[in-house]
This record gives sequence, structure tokens and C-alpha cells, in this order.
Amino acid sequence: MYDWANSSYSLTITSAIFPMFYVAVTQAFGEDRFVAEYGVPSASLYSYALSAGFLLVALIVPLLSGIADHRGNKLNYLKLFCYVGSAACAGLYFFSVEHVWIGMACIVLACAGFSGSLVFYDAYLPEIAEKKDHDRISARGYTMGYIGSVILLVINLLMVMQPGWFGIPDTDGLPARLTFLSVALWWAGWAQWPFRVLPHRTDAGPERKHVIWSGYQELRKVWLQLLGLRRLRRYLMAFFVFNMGIQTVMYLAVSYAKQEIVGPDGSPIADDSLIISVLIIQLVAAVGAAAFVQLSKRVGNVRALLIGCIIWVGVCLMAWSIHLTNEFYILAAIVGSVMGGCQSLSRSTYAKFLPPTRDTSSFFSFYDVSYYLGTVLGTLAYGLVYQLTGDLRATIIAIGSFFVLGVVLLLRVPRGGGGSNAVMPIFATMSEERDWDVVIVGGGIVGAATLYKLQTRFPSFRILLLEKEKALADHQTGHNSGVIHSGIYYKPGSYKAKNCVEGRHELVAFAKEHGVKHDICGKLIVATSEEELPRLEKIHSTGVANGIEDMERIDAQRIKEIEPFCAGIAGLRVGCTGIIDFRGATDKMAELALVMQPQSRVALGEEFLGIAPADGGSAVRTTKGSYRARFAIFCGGLQSDRLAKADGVPVKERIVGFRGDYYELTEQGRHKVKHLIYPVPDPRFPFLGVHFTRMTDGSIECGPNAVFTFKREGYGKTDFDLRDTTDALTYGGTWKLFLNNMSYGINEYRRAFSKRLFLRTLQRLIPSLTMDDIEPGRAGVRAMLLGTDGNMVDDFRIERRGNRIHVLNAPSPAATAALAIGGHIAQMATKEFGLVEA
Repeated sequence: MYDWANSSYSLTITSAIFPMFYVAVTQAFGEDRFVAEYGVPSASLYSYALSAGFLLVALIVPLLSGIADHRGNKLNYLKLFCYVGSAACAGLYFFSVEHVWIGMACIVLACAGFSGSLVFYDAYLPEIAEKKDHDRISARGYTMGYIGSVILLVINLLMVMQPGWFGIPDTDGLPARLTFLSVALWWAGWAQWPFRVLPHRTDAGPERKHVIWSGYQELRKVWLQLLGLRRLRRYLMAFFVFNMGIQTVMYLAVSYAKQEIVGPDGSPIADDSLIISVLIIQLVAAVGAAAFVQLSKRVGNVRALLIGCIIWVGVCLMAWSIHLTNEFYILAAIVGSVMGGCQSLSRSTYAKFLPPTRDTSSFFSFYDVSYYLGTVLGTLAYGLVYQLTGDLRATIIAIGSFFVLGVVLLLRVPRGGGGSNAVMPIFATMSEERDWDVVIVGGGIVGAATLYKLQTRFPSFRILLLEKEKALADHQTGHNSGVIHSGIYYKPGSYKAKNCVEGRHELVAFAKEHGVKHDICGKLIVATSEEELPRLEKIHSTGVANGIEDMERIDAQRIKEIEPFCAGIAGLRVGCTGIIDFRGATDKMAELALVMQPQSRVALGEEFLGIAPADGGSAVRTTKGSYRARFAIFCGGLQSDRLAKADGVPVKERIVGFRGDYYELTEQGRHKVKHLIYPVPDPRFPFLGVHFTRMTDGSIECGPNAVFTFKREGYGKTDFDLRDTTDALTYGGTWKLFLNNMSYGINEYRRAFSKRLFLRTLQRLIPSLTMDDIEPGRAGVRAMLLGTDGNMVDDFRIERRGNRIHVLNAPSPAATAALAIGGHIAQMATKEFGLVEA
């Protein structure tokens, strides 16, 4: 019904009454009044105003879509653009030569309101319909729009042609100007129906800092994914070009006809003839949309669009050659059939090509930015060509070239087997392909690094990475502090120490080579009391044994030089520590692996259910199907013990989750921390203590604490999961941990619910902090493998079972060490499975 509501703008304002009203106002006795007044043809000025409206949308929609995805409130932005657009239509009532700039502003805002609302409206399609229904529902929406707009247009035509029937004085263009008010009322009024039935809240995206700019960051993220999605990328290139032509025709056809088409007596085409042609376009467009759905079922979406673009080339050739009204009617019928089909099919094709994701607004924002930038260029080209040549028929050459190039680009889109559902993007569910060399379960950074390292070693292998969430790095990787650990804390000779140091070097080199955001800013480990000095000295000795470079002991004066607000009696400066965007690193590892082997895949939104022997390998069952794999590797993080048990691995230990809550420094307190500041950790506990971390976006985090969580993947203080809670509280090791650390646990819980107590802990390092300097931030959950004795397994633990490998324990610093861990797994698989290196 929103198509029914907003299409009144497309027909009355864009295509029918307002363009004719505009020409009538701007032309006098065959002369263009704007040329004399402003030195620009009125047709060009109109096209420039449309270009400005579309450019405005292209610039601000990413901003709003990022906020909408974060808050899950895209309906609010749909309403905002709807009301702005309808109000601007009402403002066109005042359009005149004397108030030309007010009128132009209304044109810009009406265009922006209509176009911007469609961004958020279109983003609902993947959420309210299954992929198999996208073509049908998209076509139905366009059909409803065509029918609704025709009904209002008929009413408006009666107002213009028979104003006396409505008691309207036929002076100063009042009947036409009243139709603009009717569009505003129709649009905003009928929109109330979809506003009531569309979801008021959708799933909010993950917590982000600087939400205002996250939309543009999401566009960059979508672009990076497109680098690996060849079919979707090439389709968007083709769409960008042929859409330039379609939108230019849609918005400027009436203006063109008004000046270039003549009746049998040689006089300019009459307004009623133009109205008839517009009605033909609208009525035939509904039939065309349905016809293209059937065509796509036979030949596939891309081929159907290819046929449409070829027809558009013929339309341009015909438009160049015709001059008479009757010929224009025939052209209008052809335009209507192909316009309706191409518009509806373009939208549904994009929706079907999307990878599974919760951020539909961000993906459709990218689509719509392409859509509107293409429209900007098309309408701008129309205006420039006419302004430079003075010949409207010359604009046909520019429009026709868009469709010719669109044909060429559509021919480059991979077919994927034909059919409307022949879609196989790289980040997708894998229901069509069943046999794989390796299946990796778990899409955190360890899983992605394993994919990257295996693919590097065995470039011919077809590897499938399964992730149950709709994005990679959605749990521990995406909720940690973002610190590149040096390896200074870990027992010399342990897997943690070895892999952290090696992994750090690899990770930094990887980030530099592939443009992952990072900063080797260094950190301070600060002792605030005499009793901490021996522990500080031991940390220094451990760092020396582990080969940590750029490390020095410092005194209180040197601490002040580095961190003026920090209080300490001694410290260690560790220059090789830094910060990084671990989500970005994870995505990049997966992307590079898929570039190495285009037949490998990352399947999102697909949860592991079980594994069993099959044909010399394994059958991996998921919520979307079953896959045969020669080898399987499990990198399950918070679910690693359950994955192991599902595979029959005799694991005595159990994963217990600990939530860490963070605070952030406010703007007024952010200047008090310049680098990373850590306390001297207590060796009795497997946590580094509350510390200060400068993030890659410039914010400062303080934390985390460490409290038992009643939900392994829950990031709120009151999150609860019955299975997770039962598993933890029926395990003897959990109660031994509680009893052995009761006072510590109680203090952590008190801090979790008391900002004042949390602040006191922070003030040990930064005494000048106040309540106004901190505000609640995000949270993360850490997976700890807990033994039956209540002690935590401190080192990395990786085991083999048959043709499978399980990463049973990979706590911090696993993110820093991920590439080293991935390399170790690849080497282990090579040796244990007898694989031959490429």
C-alpha cells in the first residue's frame, strides 16, 4: 500500500500535471522566460533541480540507514521522508515565476522525500518476504502503485478540465495547483495503512560507536563484500548505467514531448494528448511488471533485464525519429511495458542476490545510493546536453548510450545456471552445493584465519566456512577490546606465548598490507602500590623470555611524561602493543581466501546441528542442509565444548561464560588517556584487570570487569538462557570456582551494577576521573574452559578426532594470535590428514 500512496507523486508531480504546469508557467508566447531571466533553459533548470534532489538523498541516506540499522527503527525514517515529500508537494501550490526558487526548493525536497522513503521501504522486502516471493511481491507493489496513481490522476484531470464540477475558479492555474495539494493528502493519508502494519521495530544491529557515521562505514563494508561477490558486483554496475536512462525517461519524457511532439495540424501536442500518453504508460506498466515476472521465470532475472535494455535501445531509436501524436501513443505503450518490468525486476533481483544479513537497510542503502547517483548523472546529462546544444533530440543520444552500455554490462554478469533463482553469492547459504574438501564451523577470527591459512596452503581446495550468525566476528571477536597483545603475560614456552608473539607480527603485517585499520600505539603497565612491584618485575622477566621487543621499565616521572593523568610508582612501557579493528581483519581474511579460490564459500545464518561419518569423510548437518566434507575443523568459541560433544569428543571440561562490562570516557574525560593503560594483573585470576583502551575510532574504553553470565552469547546484565544456565550451574567445576573466588566474584558483581564502585577501580590508575567522565558502554563475553577442579584451562587447546580438528580452548589473546593459530591448524591438518601441499 505504500506503493499505492507514493506513486501519486510519480504520476501527478513527475509525469503528468506538474511538468505541463511548469512549461505553461515558464513559457510565454513561445519564448522561454527562464533563458531571459536566468540564462538557463527552463527544461535544464528543472532537470538540475531533480539532480539536486537525488544527490541530496544519495548523501544523507547512508547516514540515516546506519542509524536505522543500529536502532532497528527504519519505519521512523520512512515516515520522515514521506512527510517531507508530501509537504513539499503541497508547497508546489505556490510555484510561479515570481517565486521560482521556492518552487525549485519544493521540487528538490519532494524528489528527496519520495526517493529517500523508498530506501527504507525497499529495505523491508527481504524482511517480510522469502526470496522465492521477491519478484512477485515487488511486481505487485509496482502494480498497486500504478493503479492507485491512475485513480488519483483521473480525479485530478477532472479538477483541471472541469473545475466547475468541483466549484473551483478557473483562474491563475488554481485547478492545477490544487492537484498538488491532493497529491500531498493522498500520499500522507494512504501511507498510514503501511505505517500501521509494517514492523515498528526490526532487529537492531550490533552496538557501534559513532553511530552517526556508521552508515557510511556500512557502505564501505558492503563495497568490500562486493569485491568478493562477482555476480552482485557486475549486476550493480549494469544497473547503475541502465537505470540512468530509465530514470531520465521517467522524469523528463513529458517535458521532452511538450516541446518536440506535434499534432496533425503541426501545433504542439495538446495537454489532453499528453495525459492520454501518461495514462497509457501507467496502465501498460502494470501489465509489463507482471509480464517480466513470467519472463524472468523462463530465462532468469539477468536475461530478462537484458531483453528489457535491448527494447529500451529500440525505444530511443523510435523517439529520435517520431514527431506526431499518434506515434507518441505507440511509443508510450512500449515505454510503459518495459519501464514497469525493468523497475520491479531490478529491485527484486538485487534482493535475491543479497547475502544473508541483518543490515538490510545498509545493503539497500548501497543499492539506492547507486540508483540515485545514476539518476543524478542521467538528469544532469539531459540538462547539460540541452543547454549546450539547444536541441532536445540530442538528449536522446545520451539516453540511448546508457542502454547500449547497460546491455554490454549485463552480458558480463555470470549466469549461474539460469533461472530467476540462479544466485550463488559468496556470502550465502549453500543449499545448492554439497561436496567440500574442508568444512570449517565457526566464523570468528580464528575460523576466518584458518580458512585463510588453509586456502593459502591449498589453493585448489574448496572450503566452506559455516557461521550461524548473519555476520562474521559477531561474538567474542566483535566484542573484545580490540587490543593487539604483545605476549608479555604468558608462560614462556606455552602455546599462548608462542602463538601470541608470532601471531602479533603476522597480524600487524597483514593489517599494513591489506589496509585493516590499526595503530601500534604502545601501552603502560602501571604499579600503584609497593606490593605490586615484584609482580611487575616478574612480568618484565616473562616478556624478556618471550622475546618481546620495545619494552622498558619506567619510573613515576616517566609515567607522567607519557600519561600525565596516570598515577603510578613504577611501570613497564610496551611499545609493540597496539589496537586494531578485529571485525575488519576477520572480513578481510575471509575475502582474501575467497579471491584465492572462487569456489570456496562463506555461509552465514547457517547453524551446525551435527556430524556423522559419510563416504570416507563426514556429513555435516546444518539448519539449511547437509554437506559432505573430506575434513572438518571446529572453531566454535563460546560453543566449542558443545560442538566437540556433538562429534563424540570426550571433553570433561565445560565452557563457562564471563561477561565483561565496559564504560567509555565522555568527551570531557577523553583527554586524560592517550594510549593504553593497564594495571598489574593479579596472578590468582585469569583476567588482566580493569584497564583503559584507546579504540581505532578514537573513543576510550574502560574495563572490563568479569562476572558470571547466565547466557553464553548475552551482552546485557539481565540476559538469561535456560540451557546455558543449567549447563553451568549443574557442573561441579562452576561451584568450585565460585567457592574458591567468592569475595572476588561478589566485588565484580557489585561493580557491574554500581557506576560509583567501577569509578573507584578506575581511579586507582587515573585519580582525577569523575562520575561525569564516564558513561556506560558495551559488553563482551569471554569463553573459559573450566576444569572439574574449578580451575580454568589457561592455554590454547586444539585436538584431532579422526578426520576432524577441534579448537577446544582459545581465550585471549586468541584474536591477536589468530593467524598463528590458523597456521598451526593448517600445518596440523597437513601432517595428521596426510594432505599434499600445492
